[in-house]
Amino acid sequence: MHQIFKIGILWHSNRHSPQCPADHFTCWNQHCARLEWVCDGDNDCGDDSDELMCPPKNCSRDEFKCDNGKCVLAKWRCDGDDDCADMSDENCQHSCNQGQFQCGDGMCIEQFWVCDKDPDCADLSDEQGCDQDKVPCQEGEFLCLQQHICIPSQKFCDGVVDCEDGEDERCDKPTGHHNCKKGEFQCNYGVCINETWRCDMEPDCDDKSDETNCSYNGCLHDQFQCNNGYCISKKWQCDGDNDCSDNSDETGCGSSTCSSGQYHCNNGQCIGNTKVCDMKNDCGDNSDETNCHLAASCGSDNGGCSHTCQQTKIGAKCICPRGYLLGDDGKTCEDFDECSVVGTCSQICKNVPGSYDCSCAAGYTLKPDGRGCKATGEKAYLIFANRVDIRRVLPDRSEYDSILQGLENAIALDFHHDKGYVYWSDVTLDKIKRAYLNGSEIMEVVKFGLESPGGLAVDWIHEKLFWTDSGTSRIEVTDLEGNMRKVLIWERLEKPRAIVLHPGQGAIFWTDWGSVPKIERSSMDGTERSTIANTSLFWPNGLTLDYAADKLYWADAKHHVIECAGLDGKNRRTVISQGLPHPFALTLFEDELYWTDWHTKSINKANKFTGNDVETVSSRLHFPMDIHTLHPQRQPPARNHCGRNNGGCSHLCLPNSRSYSCACPTGLHLKEDKKTCIENIDVFLLFTTRSDVRRITLNSPDQSDVVIPLSNIESTMAVDFDSTNDMIYWTDVGANTISRAKWDGSNEEIIVGSSLDSPAGLSLDWGSRKIYWTEDEMNLIEVANLDGSMRSILIWEDLDQPRDIIVDPISGYMFWTDWGKNAKIEKAGMDGLMKTVLISENLKWPNGLAIDYNEPTPRLYWTDAGKNHIESSTQDGKDRKVVIAVDLPRPFGLTLYGDKLYWTDWMTKGIHSANKKNGSGRETLQSNLGHVMDIRVFHRHRQPISTICAINNGECSHLCLLAPLPRGHTCACPTGVLMMEDGKTCQKDMTNFLIFARRSDIRKISLDVPYYASVVLPIGELRNAIALSVDNLEGKVYWTDTVLDKIMRANLDGSQVETVIGNGLDTPDGMAVDYIGRKVYWTDTGLNRIEVANLDGSMRKILFWEDLDKPRAIAVHYEAGYLFWTDWGKFPKIERSYLDGQERTVIVMEDLGWPNGLVVDKPDRLIWADARTEKIETCDLYGKNRKVLVSSVIHPYGLAVWKDYIFWTDWEKTSIFQANKYTGEEFVEPVQKKLSGLMDIHAVQMDDFASTRMVNKCAKNNGGCSHMCLPNPYGTSCACPTGLQLRTDQKTCESMPEEYLLFASRNSIRRISLGMPDHTDVFLPLNDLHNVIALDYDYRDRKLYFTDVQLDVIRRANLNGTDMETIVSHNLSTTDGLAVDWIARNLYWTDTGRDVIEVSWLDGSCRKVLVKDDLDQPRAIALYPKKGLMFWTDWGVVPKIEKAFLDGSNRKVIVDTDLGFPNGLSIDYQAKRLYWVDAKLDKIETLDLNGKNRVTLIDHVAHPFGLTVFGDYIFWTDWQTEVIQRANKNTGKDAIVIQRFLEGLMDIEVVTPTRQVGMNDCSDRNGGCTHLCFANPTGHTCACPDVPDPNRPCFQVPTDGNFVPTNQPPQVTPKWPPFICTPQEEELELCTTEKQQENKQQSGTPSKGAYIALAVVIVVALGGLALIIIIWRRQKRRHYTGEELSALTSFSNPSYQQTSTETINSDRPPREWHIFRFSKKSERVLISNSPSVDDTLTDSEMEALFKSSGSRPSPGRLKECLPI
Repeated sequence: MHQIFKIGILWHSNRHSPQCPADHFTCWNQHCARLEWVCDGDNDCGDDSDELMCPPKNCSRDEFKCDNGKCVLAKWRCDGDDDCADMSDENCQHSCNQGQFQCGDGMCIEQFWVCDKDPDCADLSDEQGCDQDKVPCQEGEFLCLQQHICIPSQKFCDGVVDCEDGEDERCDKPTGHHNCKKGEFQCNYGVCINETWRCDMEPDCDDKSDETNCSYNGCLHDQFQCNNGYCISKKWQCDGDNDCSDNSDETGCGSSTCSSGQYHCNNGQCIGNTKVCDMKNDCGDNSDETNCHLAASCGSDNGGCSHTCQQTKIGAKCICPRGYLLGDDGKTCEDFDECSVVGTCSQICKNVPGSYDCSCAAGYTLKPDGRGCKATGEKAYLIFANRVDIRRVLPDRSEYDSILQGLENAIALDFHHDKGYVYWSDVTLDKIKRAYLNGSEIMEVVKFGLESPGGLAVDWIHEKLFWTDSGTSRIEVTDLEGNMRKVLIWERLEKPRAIVLHPGQGAIFWTDWGSVPKIERSSMDGTERSTIANTSLFWPNGLTLDYAADKLYWADAKHHVIECAGLDGKNRRTVISQGLPHPFALTLFEDELYWTDWHTKSINKANKFTGNDVETVSSRLHFPMDIHTLHPQRQPPARNHCGRNNGGCSHLCLPNSRSYSCACPTGLHLKEDKKTCIENIDVFLLFTTRSDVRRITLNSPDQSDVVIPLSNIESTMAVDFDSTNDMIYWTDVGANTISRAKWDGSNEEIIVGSSLDSPAGLSLDWGSRKIYWTEDEMNLIEVANLDGSMRSILIWEDLDQPRDIIVDPISGYMFWTDWGKNAKIEKAGMDGLMKTVLISENLKWPNGLAIDYNEPTPRLYWTDAGKNHIESSTQDGKDRKVVIAVDLPRPFGLTLYGDKLYWTDWMTKGIHSANKKNGSGRETLQSNLGHVMDIRVFHRHRQPISTICAINNGECSHLCLLAPLPRGHTCACPTGVLMMEDGKTCQKDMTNFLIFARRSDIRKISLDVPYYASVVLPIGELRNAIALSVDNLEGKVYWTDTVLDKIMRANLDGSQVETVIGNGLDTPDGMAVDYIGRKVYWTDTGLNRIEVANLDGSMRKILFWEDLDKPRAIAVHYEAGYLFWTDWGKFPKIERSYLDGQERTVIVMEDLGWPNGLVVDKPDRLIWADARTEKIETCDLYGKNRKVLVSSVIHPYGLAVWKDYIFWTDWEKTSIFQANKYTGEEFVEPVQKKLSGLMDIHAVQMDDFASTRMVNKCAKNNGGCSHMCLPNPYGTSCACPTGLQLRTDQKTCESMPEEYLLFASRNSIRRISLGMPDHTDVFLPLNDLHNVIALDYDYRDRKLYFTDVQLDVIRRANLNGTDMETIVSHNLSTTDGLAVDWIARNLYWTDTGRDVIEVSWLDGSCRKVLVKDDLDQPRAIALYPKKGLMFWTDWGVVPKIEKAFLDGSNRKVIVDTDLGFPNGLSIDYQAKRLYWVDAKLDKIETLDLNGKNRVTLIDHVAHPFGLTVFGDYIFWTDWQTEVIQRANKNTGKDAIVIQRFLEGLMDIEVVTPTRQVGMNDCSDRNGGCTHLCFANPTGHTCACPDVPDPNRPCFQVPTDGNFVPTNQPPQVTPKWPPFICTPQEEELELCTTEKQQENKQQSGTPSKGAYIALAVVIVVALGGLALIIIIWRRQKRRHYTGEELSALTSFSNPSYQQTSTETINSDRPPREWHIFRFSKKSERVLISNSPSVDDTLTDSEMEALFKSSGSRPSPGRLKECLPI
């Protein structure tokens, strides 16, 4: 027992605190008691904490004994929870999961955190041994984690991004220098703090700016100065609270009262009653030993004691048993209520006489100590926001990983355990998001109307989400999906921060950082609001609930304490008051508190009762924010107040302490039934801020603003509404758009999205259904239908920054303000006519127009932001009055409704109202709204109007516009279109216009109207439109797109968009349409080519490919028969040729820089622009008479000529200019400005009848040409598409080249004619290609075969793209090699993923695995059908090249030394040699077919992949250089590039009639085989597919031609159709005649009996062989060790990804699956791994099997080596 007592003393002795001396014990109430008093049965602390947990009991069989003597359940050992409190129960071996890194201390972290320059292991082991340089930032510096650079601390949160990823601006407050509220101080980096914290000797700003330039002169007269220098209110001294943080305000106060069972010494100290009169000076002033009047002896009436009497020297002393305290009379023992002592029980405490009983809430188990509670179920993780990610960690740090990465600025956090959700707020994006706890399916829950959402809480019972927003000063709620959003609390809130929920009690709790810091609570429906604490608070941050004990905990970052209280705020006490630099967030689990600290960047924990046992869970974090414990017991089950039917509420059901109440989303209200919400709002304020459009329901109690959920908003300005369709309209001066949507945000669409520049004002004509707007940059007023169609410019002259606009459909007038040099208010008819100035005096910045229709004479109101007035006048400008002239800092938007004016103010950032007549009754509806702009009152009471435009559109063909009487209305045309003489009908389209490309769109500018306005062709968004041209005859525009690398076309009205040229382009910079000759010409700067094709893209031909160096602009002069183009190369020039490519000549080559735009000024002039010399020049068609037209043009690009003018685009000025084409004069103002991305431009004259009547020289019979007819000055010439040759008749083209290369390029297959000098690649018209690797060709059937490793299929098709079919589509995994047996009509392929070689018929049927043993990444495959041989390469751990018979037998390794990644296998059938490329060793080699006479042909090839042999040459593809090359096959010399700029090059084959020749046994009736026939050097074999065909019996012996299986019809369908041999094919042995077949049958076919005998022998032999192998392998498997099995389950297999440039790793990796990509930039390989399985035999197994033979045979010859 003495030993047990010592353990109890030891437990207590570990609870020292800096507040108590070393020989004292720190009580839980922070008092001090001598160590010898601990566990003496006396309440010396006053809270009995010195008598609790004394002493431990003996451990039972189902318990584990801790090193400190405690007993815990054995099942709790190694559960990640320190139940012993000395970690002895967690001294366990721990292994990490796959994808994790184990720190030196055993903790597991994410593998990708290793060497990321961010220590995650406590021992820093994850950052040791890394090659990266450390970035040691000095004091006063901030570390940019992504860049690993240091920046000055003052740049942190200064509103300017200094780190690349913006992490220096991820602040818990909005960054930038914004205005703080009254009573606040703004830190240098923008954050606002309480002004009283300024110069209080404690830094509260992260940059310490609140303590700079301070003079500390002591405390005020009503303040107390702490020992640490702080000043606090005197009334806080000696109040029992540690307000100074060093407890000096509570020192020397004495104790006014002592606890029950204690004696009050004269010096104020409290000691236990049993220490009174014990002949020891326990009080220190000996007052406990005075007045000791004890009974003389215990023998008389037990000394008067109620229990035990102890005889002492001075008399009888009464002693009480444990659980009792000696009363004040010194004789009577009274029961002590242990449950009154905090921490007696972990959760539930019941007092019993002399003792107490502890119990636990549901979901918890009582610990063996009888006091603590342990949660049941899964592990408890801490999840926390770290700004840039969300992580989780076990409290013992044994597991540590990420849930989400790459976040912007995650602050608040919560979870929904049952649904597996995690929610977080991002104060940079101002959004609340959600994902699953595994990090998947991220979605935005709340994305509008947030400013600084610092707190977040999930109601897991009623499925609600609550949050605080210190920017909007609100607490809001939605459902878990973000729907039905409601402002819950908005009054008496300043800066709400942390928030927690108690769904069982229907309560919410929150902290407020405002000028009066406080902690409050209310019901979850916003009622029953009360204050929990509002004293001794400074910066209340973290908040958490102990649901089992009904306690509320909070942290105060300014006060540096963690406190707790009951849920009603009573029994408040301090838990921790030391070592808390800047606590932010709190959570709790079991008996531990966990918190994050900004200053130490750490997560810490401590005992929730005493604050002792402080430990650091994780440190060196990026920026730890909110934290929660992820465990079911942190979201315990509770009663759902709303029941199963949502309480009968139509929208929100919100709990309260009694039951629940129904509620509506903000702006809506309940009907009389108090259950159902109204569906529509009849009247509300509609207004814009820079960032959104909002509404405020008038006459609602909260008048909270609601952000209408709209997307793609940049900077909203003007707003209006259409109550008929419940639509709102707004302008966006950032995106330069006009949009509309339903008032609830649905059906959002952009109605005007082009040719806008700062649409400042907007007004809706509800009478004729039109919208009007102003453009203050373009100085225009425009109109359109409500859907944005039929847009027309009304006023374009004498406008100077027009701003607000309002229309009056009743009178037919419109009014607008003008902010220009001479500010004014003007009016005109709504048709743009009768423009007059209304008011022009005493104005500065007039804005915010509104009309009051409720007066007998309607009045016009406006705001003036310069004069700070709101004024009014009649609609003719008379009777001008000032309505409000005081206290208007910067009024902007204005509207009227009823008797009130409503306006926005830029300075106050608010919305205000007043009486419309005299400005009385002013009130502020909302403030702190940011950049508030325009405002309207949405209502349904607009006056109905009957207009003539409502009847048959006023008989107008397009626009019917209202006008003042007597006109009544006017017909108008869309911009740029002319009105016909009848005044009602518009022409169909523009007649004369400029058309230009602007990268993302194509626009037209009419040349027939008195203004210049661009109209976008509605052809959708373009990627990068560069060159364009027009077909005047068909009314089509053609353009090039250098991102898509396509040439496209559409009608001039934007319809019928189609691709003309879709492949084989690389930066087509110039284009010209010959609309007379029906051709399109273009330059390709990337490929240095000039090409021509029919207007539909057919008959494509390369005209020039030599001596070109960046050809750019191109122009056609059909009448002269000439083609002109500019060249930007090293030697700039302008060239000319005939339109058929003949007679090419340079006409200008001097004094050129970057000749861009080029245009023919008919009849005989050429004009061009030079962006380097900054000139526009001209010459004649021969380069003579050169002349400078315009100088000092900054960066001209496109050029056009129309009548007497030239027009050009300017990149730098982003404008279109014009000048006189003869003199260069009149170059002043731009035609159009602010047009970024300007490119090509053309002038179009649709009424140029002379040109359209010109005769097409090739019109008649295509000029007699079979393919292309091209004009020249003297007539025409015939030409052929690229790759085809013109026959000797000079009219007809060959249908196909005789000899050509076929090659794969990932998503295309192309051919290159070997008989043409240009060697241009031609795309085969094949669709749905994804990642083509291997290919081959069957010359007989004219079929192309190829593999696609992304789809894992084998396909075939005709070369013209027809009859494409998938022939093998299942059980494939990376088919890297493919070969056609053109004699036996079989198809062979390698499967690198499955390590097999397979064969099938050419249609994919009759499939069979030929080789599957001892393969390790088989790649290329080549066949020699005539000899019956096949060859393949193997990329495995031991690279090799093998050969075998075509049936897979007689397998032999012919090369296995000095190989890396052998690929590109090809056979020279003439020289009987094998060629291959090595992609690792970067060379090309050859040897004979027996593996002898090996020769290296070429060294230092960059990265070869595919290879083929033809004639005297080898051809190969190269991944890295992206070229196809050719060299002499005998010497390797004379290497030339056949074609370059070919990305993703793969396999290559040559197609020629002389290559697939020869015969073998399978030539004759498939060798008599029913299924597969395989030739070999001595004959052939028959084989059956792996999957039998039940309808067609298979025989592995040849049959005679008349054999028919019994279950088959009399005739057996051959697998290919019969054909007739031509004499040439017979001569080349492409096929055999019937006579040849008969001779072969007579001479070489064995008898039927011989076949049967042979079959019997083979069957017996194979059966015996199979039995032996099965027995041997079973025995062998029993002896496999773990290492051998591991060696059998991994292999290396580089594969492909669909990227532009890829290669392989030159260092052989471990035997794992690899997907790799070659990076040209870093010159290295990027590799990712995935597991795979290999069950082939090891070398040791093979040698054990054949050790007697002296040599290792191939698996294909096992039957020759084993005895039968």
